Amino acid sequence: PRCLEPSRCYIIPQFGVLGAGNEFRVHSGRQAGGTVSLESVKKPGCFLRHRCGIIYLEPSDFSPLFDADASWSALPGLTSGTAASFSLRSVNYPDNWVTVRGTGLEACSIYDKSFKPADADFLVEPKA
Repeated sequence: PRCLEPSRCYIIPQFGVLGAGNEFRVHSGRQAGGTVSLESVKKPGCFLRHRCGIIYLEPSDFSPLFDADASWSALPGLTSGTAASFSLRSVNYPDNWVTVRGTGLEACSIYDKSFKPADADFLVEPKA
């Protein structure tokens, strides 16, 4: 998907609203295998990571668990199936996808009854 090389971009839900401060620098994943990691522009050194089904913005503790929790497979959007949008799948819990809930993010299993593919579709807006 666009903007998923090392760069600065806004992560924008295709459907729904995400709270302020959603600007991230995209890095090669903290775990190998073609993954990506998202570092906050406002809080350098803090990455999006999942824990207990919730997405947190936290500084790295340099553990293998943190590296896995903060690495995502960026795949074509679940609703569009094209590179126009993308979805982020957890590396170490591959049934879980980053989804928008209210104005926040959570890691939701595709087997959860509340899972909606549209909540897992994101767009990017490149920044200079």
